[in-house]
Amino acid sequence: MLRFGIITEIKPEEGTARVRFDDDGTVTAPLPVLFLGSKGTLHYFPFKIETPVAVHMDEGDNDGVILGAVYTKEDPPDASANDKSMSLIFADGTKIIYDWDAKTLTVDGNADLVINATAKEVNITADVKITGKLEVTDAVTLDDKLDVTGKGTFSDEIQATGKIASDLEVEAGPLPIKLTLHKHSGVQPGGGVSGTPIP
Repeated sequence: MLRFGIITEIKPEEGTARVRFDDDGTVTAPLPVLFLGSKGTLHYFPFKIETPVAVHMDEGDNDGVILGAVYTKEDPPDASANDKSMSLIFADGTKIIYDWDAKTLTVDGNADLVINATAKEVNITADVKITGKLEVTDAVTLDDKLDVTGKGTFSDEIQATGKIASDLEVEAGPLPIKLTLHKHSGVQPGGGVSGTPIP
């Protein structure tokens, strides 16, 4: 028998919840919740208290299973709901939306994104655009050209096995010494060695 009610209590450690039925106000014993997987591949999400749900009960109303949440006039779908996307919207406003018409997967929110790959490798075969700060705490290997349009700061040694070229002047040291315009002190005729560069 199909019945409707609201969640009054949840037991995450058991995967169960209690439901108060709309028609007579009775409250069930803890009932199992229908999930996508409970063996090997596990799936879980917690109901919030007062969530409207559909429940399948036996004829004696002694046992049943919570089939899932349902939308109501008081608790309608999100305004972004449409027939071209699937979305998961969390209580803090974080959204995961896939639009199969536009072929875009969007993760929108203020939460940190943490990826722990036990295989020690994450492969991305598409272009990656980052508009915020990128911090790397280990070595970075580039197999192609690196284009930098802004300023770069290096706090340690830079070693190059190929040519370093610049379209503009190169300066070094606190003075600074300019690569193409600097002079040398102690210049001697013939095969003598000049002194250190000066600005």
